[in-house]
Amino acid sequence: FHFFLDSSRSSLGAMMCYISSPQHNRRLSCNWWTGAAFSTFNREGWERWRIIDIDVGDGVVSIQSVDRGRCLGSNAEGHVFTHHEVGFQEKWRLEKSPHGGFFIKSVQHGKQLACNAEG
Repeated sequence: FHFFLDSSRSSLGAMMCYISSPQHNRRLSCNWWTGAAFSTFNREGWERWRIIDIDVGDGVVSIQSVDRGRCLGSNAEGHVFTHHEVGFQEKWRLEKSPHGGFFIKSVQHGKQLACNAEG
């Protein structure tokens, strides 16, 4: 996944964006009922995410669903999920991509957020 910023910022100064895979034309979303993270072709309000600086000096951020308020996380096996609060598994680093945008990498596991053609 890359993420591309839109021009909006929340009242807290957090960046608002869609987390998109340009190669597969998919966006990351959060299921309303279960909180499950999934990818979709949609570009609606529920696909918007808030990037919040946790440790500015270290570049660590949390990624929170704007619509659901849940934080994006991943485990050691590479499964992606959302949680109601930020813990170790919900911390990320943004790395500039040579292709434009950013890569999103788990702080705890060192794995990059990714998807394939099926999501």
